[in-house]
Amino acid sequence: MAYCVDLANTISGNTSYTYEYDATLFTSDVVDNLDRLFTQHYADVVDSVTSAALQVLVWEMVYDTGALDLSSGAFVLNSGGAVATTASAWLSSLTNDSGDYNLVFLESDTDSQDLVTIDPVPVPAAGLLMLAGLGAFGAVAGRRKTA
Repeated sequence: MAYCVDLANTISGNTSYTYEYDATLFTSDVVDNLDRLFTQHYADVVDSVTSAALQVLVWEMVYDTGALDLSSGAFVLNSGGAVATTASAWLSSLTNDSGDYNLVFLESDTDSQDLVTIDPVPVPAAGLLMLAGLGAFGAVAGRRKTA
C-alpha cells in the first residue's frame, strides 16, 4: 500500500506511471516524523478509517514544518469524525520509536502523485541463524521427551 504525499496532483487507476526512487524528496525532519508514524501505527491500519487517519498524518508531516497540529499550520484537517479522532490520538501518542520500516519515496516523472510506501526492515542474518538454532534445539529437546 502506498500513501499520497502530494496534495497538488492526482493519480488515476487506468493510467500507467513511471516512478523513481527519491531518497531526497523530503528533509530529514519530515523523514524522521514519517518513520515514527509508520513504525508506531502502520500495523494499526485495518480499515478505511485507520487508513485515512494515516493518510491525514502523512500530509500533516509533509506539509507542516513546525509543530505538528491538525488544526493549524499549512495542512489543516477541517472535518471531524472517526478519521479526525483516530489521527489526533495517533499524533498525540507518537514517541521517538522508529526504524521498523524502510520508507520508500516514489517521485513521479510526470505531473502525477508522489507516494510513500514501506519495506519491512529485514532481520539480520545473525538473527536468522539464531532462530534456526533455537528451532533445532527445540526439535532435539522434543525428541528427548518422547524417547
